Amino acid sequence: MQTILNTFSGMENKPDAKPNIDMCKKYMNEINTLLTYLVTAVNNRMISGLARDAIVELLMKNIHYDALNWAEQLVEIGGVERLMECASELEEYKYESSMNITPSTRTVVAVCLARIYENMEEYKYESSMNITPSTRTVVAVCLARIYENMYYDSAREKFIGKVDTFIKEKLLTPDIESKEKLLTPDIESKVRAAVAITSLLRGPIDVGNTIIAKEGVMEMILVMANTDDELQQKVSCECIIAAASKLDKAKAIISQGLTILKNLYKSSSDAVRVRALVGLVRALVGLCKLGSSGGTDSTLKPFQEGSNLKLAEACRKFLLHPGKNQDLKKWAAEGLSYLTLDAEVKEKLIEDKPALQALIELAKTGDQSVIYGVITTLVNLVNAYEKQEILPEMVELAKFAKHHIPEEHELDDQDFVTRRIQILAKEGVTTALVALAKTESNNSKELISRVFNAICSDQDLRGIVVQQGGVKVLIKMALNGTAKGKRHAAQALSRIAITINPEVAFPGQRSLEVIRPLLSALHPDCTGLENFEALMGLCNIAQMNESARLRILNEEGFAKIEHYIYEDHLMLCRAATQCVTNMCFSPDVVKIYEGPNDKVKMLLALCADEDADTCLAASGALAILTASSTSCCEKIYELKSWLEALHNLLVNPNRDIQYRGVSIVRNMMGSSKEVAEKLIDTDILEILMALLKIEDEKKLDIKRVSEEALKAAEKWGIIRTPNPDDLQLATTSKIVELEE
Repeated sequence: MQTILNTFSGMENKPDAKPNIDMCKKYMNEINTLLTYLVTAVNNRMISGLARDAIVELLMKNIHYDALNWAEQLVEIGGVERLMECASELEEYKYESSMNITPSTRTVVAVCLARIYENMEEYKYESSMNITPSTRTVVAVCLARIYENMYYDSAREKFIGKVDTFIKEKLLTPDIESKEKLLTPDIESKVRAAVAITSLLRGPIDVGNTIIAKEGVMEMILVMANTDDELQQKVSCECIIAAASKLDKAKAIISQGLTILKNLYKSSSDAVRVRALVGLVRALVGLCKLGSSGGTDSTLKPFQEGSNLKLAEACRKFLLHPGKNQDLKKWAAEGLSYLTLDAEVKEKLIEDKPALQALIELAKTGDQSVIYGVITTLVNLVNAYEKQEILPEMVELAKFAKHHIPEEHELDDQDFVTRRIQILAKEGVTTALVALAKTESNNSKELISRVFNAICSDQDLRGIVVQQGGVKVLIKMALNGTAKGKRHAAQALSRIAITINPEVAFPGQRSLEVIRPLLSALHPDCTGLENFEALMGLCNIAQMNESARLRILNEEGFAKIEHYIYEDHLMLCRAATQCVTNMCFSPDVVKIYEGPNDKVKMLLALCADEDADTCLAASGALAILTASSTSCCEKIYELKSWLEALHNLLVNPNRDIQYRGVSIVRNMMGSSKEVAEKLIDTDILEILMALLKIEDEKKLDIKRVSEEALKAAEKWGIIRTPNPDDLQLATTSKIVELEE
C-alpha cells in the first residue's frame, strides 16, 4: 500500500523523502480514495489485530505535513472517532463468559451476525474488534501525531471537539421511549470511556488532560476504582496512573485517590487470579508513581524511608512471576520506571541479574505497550535523563533566599553510573533496545537513543553495540525523531566512528548513510563535545575512500567542517584540521582550494600553531594540496609570513612535521619555475643543503626528499650542482646557524 502511495505522490522509502506537489495534485482522487479506505478499515471488525496495527502505522507515516499531510482530512472524514473506537477496545471483553456450543454453532452465529451487520448500522460500533497488545499504544501515538499537525487553534478545537463528543456518547445511554440521551452509563460504556481517556493521556496528553478535567470524569474514575469489579479496578487504576503525569497532578491524585490505591494494593481477590494480580500491580504502579514524585532530588521523600525499596521488591516479584501473563510483567516494569529515579533502587536493581534479564526478555517481545516501562527504567539506571544545569551563582542565591536546593544522591556519582552501564551492556541490553526501536513513537525513540548514547560513552562497550545490531537502529533514529533524540543517536554514532574502524562498524552502504547524522552534530545548538566527536568520526570516515568524501561534499559537509578551523577552542580546531586533511585527498576538494579564496593561507597560518597536532594536520593538508595543484603552490606566497611558516616546518623538532615541510618545499620546487625561483631567493636553499648532511637513520626520508627538492630546482636551471668544497662550506655554516 505504501508503494502505491509513493507511486502516486512521488515519495521514496527514505526518512526525509517528500512528495512531489505536482504528482499529488494529479493523483489527488486516487490518494484520497486510498485514505478513505484505510480510515474505514481502522475499526473494521472483520480484520485481524495485526492488520489493524499495520493500517494505523500506515496512516501515521503519511499524516505529517511533509508527507501526504493527511491530518486535517482525516479529522474531517471521521478518522478520529474510528481511532478512538480502537483506543477504547479491551481484549477482556471477549472472554467475560463461556457457554456450551456445538461444532456448527460458530458458523451459524457468524452468518447471523453478518446479516445483522448488513442491516443495522448501529451494530458496527458496539461489537468488539480484534486487537493486539500493541494496538492501543499504536493508536495513541497516531492520535498524538494527528494532534501535532493541528497547527492553528480552530483545527485543534475541532480535534478536541471530536474526542469530547466520542466520550460523551460513551457516557450517555439512550432512552428508547424519550429518544434522549441520559447520563446513566452502563459498566461497559464507563470502562470503554476510561480506556479511551487512558489512551489519550498516553498520546495527545493535552487533549487527555482537557477531557479528564471535565466535570464528573475524575470522580467517575475514582468511583470505578473503589468498586469490587476487577475489570473496573484495572481500567480506572490505569487511568489514574496515566493522569498523574506531572508533579502537580500527582499531588492531586494523592489527595483524592491515595486511599483507594492503597486498598487496591492490599486486595487479595481470588475470583480470577491473573486479573486480580494485574489489578494489584496496576495499583502498585500508582503508588510507585506517587513515590517518585520527588524525582532525583534525594531530599524529597513523599513516603517513609525505605518505602521505595519495598515497592521495588513488590514490582520485582511480579516481574519474575512464573506465569506467561505479559500484562502483569508490563505493569511491574512501569512501576520500576518510576521507582528507579531513587538511586538506592537503581543500585539494588542493577545487582539483581534475574530482574534485569526479565526486563530485557520483556523488551525482546516487541510489544509496543511495554516500551515506556522498560526503556524509562533503563534510562534511569544509566542516568540518561534530562538534567537541568544549575549555576553556582543560582545555588548561592537560593541559599540566601532559604529556598529548597535539589541534591543528587551519592549513589548517582559518575563511578556508580559507569558501573551500571557496564553491567547492563554485558547483560545484553543492546538487543532489547534494538527490539524496542521498532516503535513509531518519537518520544520512545528519544529514550532509546539516550540509553544507546550512555552505553557508547564507555569506549570498551562500543564494540558490543556494533555486534548486536545497534548501528542500523541508531542511523534510523538519528534521521527521524525528536530533535534531542536525533542528537543523542548522532553522538552515539560519532563515538562508534572514533573508536572502531568505520569499515568494520559501518560496512558497505552504511558508511555513507552515517555521514548525514554526523554532519547534523556540527550545529551551533550542539555542545562542543558533540561537535568534537562528530569531527573525529567524520575524519575517520573521510579516509576510507573517495565515495565517502564525495558524500560529505554532496551533503554540504565540507563547509561545516571547515567552519571549526576558525574556532578558538584548541580541540575543535585540531579535529577540524585533521578532518580537512583527509578530505584533501579528493580532487573536488583540491578544486575548492584552487578557487578565489584564502583557504590555503589559513592552512599555512595553522602551520605556525603552537599545538603540534594541529600543525601536523595543517602541514599534511598542504603537502597533499601542493602535490596535486600548481595553483595551490602559488597561493602559498599570498600569506605575508609564508617564509616564517616554512621555516617553522623545515627546522621543527618534530620529525613528522619536518617531513611534511620538506615535502611541501619539494612540491613547490617541482610545480613551476616561477614558484621555485621565489624559494631559491630565500634561505630555503641553504636549509635544504643542510638537511642533506643528516645522518640520523630515523630522518633518512627527510634527507631523500630534500635531495629531490634540489634536483627539481636544478631541473629548472635555477641552481647548479655544487662542487664538494662549496657544498661542505655552505653546509657547515648552515649547521652552525641552526645549532645557535
